[in-house]
Amino acid sequence: MRKVAFVAGFAIGYVLGTKAGRERYEQIVRATKRVRENPTVQSTAGLVQAQVGRITEKGKDALSHTRLGAAVLGESEQYKASRYETPDHLPQGF
Repeated sequence: MRKVAFVAGFAIGYVLGTKAGRERYEQIVRATKRVRENPTVQSTAGLVQAQVGRITEKGKDALSHTRLGAAVLGESEQYKASRYETPDHLPQGF
């Protein structure tokens, strides 16, 4: 179903794009370039990229303190007991 929707969207975009012609395409490219080169957009993109980096590192750190995370990240020797560890009074697997 997704593939059909993608192909249909591509076909519609192609038809509309060819009807609009090269001049409209060039207009869109120029507008996109102006937005991309805007200093405000660039600084905002830099801030967002830095924030995403911090969040990613926090998530990886939190995940590495779990057994699953240690296995996925390949850091099993660095696994530290934490609040995520199964308490001793529960059977394994819980």
